[in-house]
Amino acid sequence: MLLFAKQEEGANKLSEVRNGFEESLNCLNFASKLWGLFKSLICIALDSVNNLQSQDKINVMEKIEQTVVDFFTQVMQMDSFTLRQEALE
Repeated sequence: MLLFAKQEEGANKLSEVRNGFEESLNCLNFASKLWGLFKSLICIALDSVNNLQSQDKINVMEKIEQTVVDFFTQVMQMDSFTLRQEALE
């Protein structure tokens, strides 16, 4: 897999590719932990809304969760060039 990525990315060394993968995985791990924190805060906020039914709270949380999953799925399918272009917009 590293050799294929090396050829696709035009990297000079396998270590460059490995470091790129490692950085991406670290970012993904951080994003996952950050989402866990945000998810907890959202749940606490929803629990404090008195006039919202339990099922409505569950529905809101499921919709938020699906939106986040869709976002991360889209980001993970983009190549580095596309991600840089998206960041500039």
